[in-house]
Amino acid sequence: MPRELVPDGVLPVDIGQEAKLIVISHDCDIVQPSLDAEPFVELLIAKPLPQEQKEGTFFRGRNSRKLQFWAQHGDARQLYEISAHDRYRSSRRLLEHQQPDRSIRLDHRSIATLAAWFAKRYKRSSFPTAFNNRIPNKIWKKIRKALGQDGDDVLIFMGLNSWDELPQDSPYQVFVRVVVPQEAIENDLREQNASAVVAALEALLSQCPGIEVMDAVLESEKDFSLEDLYNTIEWDTFDYLSIPPDETDS
Repeated sequence: MPRELVPDGVLPVDIGQEAKLIVISHDCDIVQPSLDAEPFVELLIAKPLPQEQKEGTFFRGRNSRKLQFWAQHGDARQLYEISAHDRYRSSRRLLEHQQPDRSIRLDHRSIATLAAWFAKRYKRSSFPTAFNNRIPNKIWKKIRKALGQDGDDVLIFMGLNSWDELPQDSPYQVFVRVVVPQEAIENDLREQNASAVVAALEALLSQCPGIEVMDAVLESEKDFSLEDLYNTIEWDTFDYLSIPPDETDS
């Protein structure tokens, strides 16, 4: 939505002139005839970033606090970042008889990812604490590094032999599914990057005491079935687990 529609005082003064406003309210709420029923729209601030600041762990909604995505800006592709904390609301009257900002275009996949990411602030999957605790901080760091380098396309789903808090002498058996869009499978470089993530996850998780990786495969969204979805949980809990600053990768 055009920045000039928003009254002074609604947005912070330091967001920058190149930032874009994205309406995150549900479509039905936006067109609700009654302003009494739905008086406001919610807005997110998308800040442009140089390409070298791309961080793979912020793509596809894996991080619950930050989201990065590509959007078409004029004739070029531009990297944007949104923080879940940069959320504002304003009167829905601002949208009356107005046109959206045509200088930026989001494709259907980006819109769906943004909506799912925003909802994840209130509903996101959780793994057993006993499972998370079996992954040392140095392994968490290496997993984040692998995703930061090669994880733009991937969603990670895991199945466990138990979702209970198991005692230390009972291993978690893990089935890993790294899921990517079909077009990533059909692109050699993107498939290689996703395969590197699979290999890294299998190798790193296998180093964790009390975790046994039974299977780790790359699948396209086309082949990932509803049954697969029922039998796994998306693995994105690592985005908010803390790592002590003095921990090394050694």
